[in-house]
Amino acid sequence: MSICAAIPSEISWPLVAAAVVLAMLMWKLARRRRAMPPPPDAPPQATVRVYASDTSEELAVPTLIYAATPRPIAPVASPLASVAWILAIPVMLPLVGIFPAVALAVVSILLLVNRNPLPHDRRVGKAGLVLAGLSVVFLAATVSGIFQFAEFAPPASNAPVPATAPATQAVDGIKAGTDVPEPAPADMDGRTSTKTGTRLPGLYTVLVLAILIGSIIFHEIGHAVAACWGGDPTARDQGRFSLNPIRHLSLVGSFIVPMVLILLPGDGVIGWAKPVPVRLDRLRNRRRGHLGVTLAGVSMNALLALIATNLIIVLGVVLQWIYPPPAAGAVWAIPMPDLWFGVMEACAVAVFINILLAAFNLLPIPPLDGFGVIQALAPEQFRPAIAKVSQSGMILLLLLIAFNVLDSLFIGPMLVAEFLNGFAYWVIGWA
Repeated sequence: MSICAAIPSEISWPLVAAAVVLAMLMWKLARRRRAMPPPPDAPPQATVRVYASDTSEELAVPTLIYAATPRPIAPVASPLASVAWILAIPVMLPLVGIFPAVALAVVSILLLVNRNPLPHDRRVGKAGLVLAGLSVVFLAATVSGIFQFAEFAPPASNAPVPATAPATQAVDGIKAGTDVPEPAPADMDGRTSTKTGTRLPGLYTVLVLAILIGSIIFHEIGHAVAACWGGDPTARDQGRFSLNPIRHLSLVGSFIVPMVLILLPGDGVIGWAKPVPVRLDRLRNRRRGHLGVTLAGVSMNALLALIATNLIIVLGVVLQWIYPPPAAGAVWAIPMPDLWFGVMEACAVAVFINILLAAFNLLPIPPLDGFGVIQALAPEQFRPAIAKVSQSGMILLLLLIAFNVLDSLFIGPMLVAEFLNGFAYWVIGWA
């Protein structure tokens, strides 16, 4: 199960009770879907022919026949493909990503020139070369921004704002060389009502939900692909490789619950997607395969956050190349400024959402991925006790969220997200 949350600051007891009850219902439904169907009431029978020693009488003895446990499928990706997946994350690091990019390019070429490739090898090789090429582009944009735009300060009304604050209205004619003021609160058609403090549906809400849903989809695809590489094709056979949101999202957990929490006072948002079905008994290496499946979703979120960071740099550099900023005090005319800065703000939001989503899922609380890591690494004799703990994990998780117990745990991820966005804006001279 994939769950993401922004820790609430104020939340009422009715909301806590409703969230606990609703989450328990969804958890029970998820467990039912995940459970394998029981043997049929009337299993097939085979007749064993037995002949008595002193007679020729034939005795028919019925025996029950149960299907054997399906074996893991043949490997669909070589170990080099797994190495490429691991290298993809450091490749997207600003500035230093060029060094693992060289290793990723070599691995990708080896996957492409292999005369006997496995089904997914060539796809991984092509994707690896694309990421290596993007690393070069991102490095060039970063170096160019550091040396060319470090002295430029953003205009007051058109400055990109952090993902945690609402943006101000952009204008076509703006002055350069001015300081960046604090962004003003949005009106009724924007992000927040200044009278009630309650978030209202608007473009910003749609943006956050869209990025959240997209991040969850890639998170689930990571789980499904890793399970298939490990030997279990269950998720693949159910269409969980698809980018189609319908195959991944839950009507209640992905839409109704987040929208209700957005409309209610407070800052808490909780959501989940359909659990990826994984049969651990079909993995070729249960411990290693379980660990890989568990961490695959988090790795996708980390990759998306780093890509979004680099996109902010590229957009800022390209914008200032096409429309060079004037001297301090002059008007900087930018066509369609809302589009430019809206996309950059969306990237900043994506950084925050994916960093928090990855950090939240790494908490060692069932049913999060962090608890899956404990299950994968735990010795065999401790697994029954761990299974009992997992049955009450959802209630514990919601209580920790409701009482702000997890606030301190998210200080680190928030600082990481702030650092990535701050570094991107510093590179283009807008820090």
